[in-house]
Amino acid sequence: MGNLLYIDLGDLLTRIEERYGLSLPRRIVTAKYDRYTGSLIIKFRRRTPMYEDTTWDGLVKLYYGEGGGVVALKVLDISML
Repeated sequence: MGNLLYIDLGDLLTRIEERYGLSLPRRIVTAKYDRYTGSLIIKFRRRTPMYEDTTWDGLVKLYYGEGGGVVALKVLDISML
């Protein structure tokens, strides 16, 4: 992937949901892709995360807000999805 314009974020979120059994928001506030590491950060809300969790394979970090909903996520290497 060269830059964020070539990443289908909707498809990526669907693949994450299916792989990990999650339900993720579809309203994205910001997304930032690092082409050197292949990592991608997606923020769904402009809230400070209260806690984080990592998926069973360590590929995705999920950040949760006060009410327990996902406010952001970080994919460590999108080529692995």
